[in-house]
Amino acid sequence: MRLVPAHPRATASFAYDPASRTLSAYHADGKVTLCSDVPAAMFHILQKTPTPEEFFFAYVVSRFPCEIASARLKRQASR
Repeated sequence: MRLVPAHPRATASFAYDPASRTLSAYHADGKVTLCSDVPAAMFHILQKTPTPEEFFFAYVVSRFPCEIASARLKRQASR
């Protein structure tokens, strides 16, 4: 799911890995917020809500374990 970021810290896109149940939010400034143990249903709701960024920060981040990482470091780790 891709978004059009309004400012550098805005979320540019979301991705979900069902195998690890990890929801990732990629920010325009190169950071990634990784949330673990997220049910697939949460990603489906995120895709359908008119304000996905607000839903992510208001609901997902407050209920699931999340950490912030650099997008560059995340790409290097996955190689």
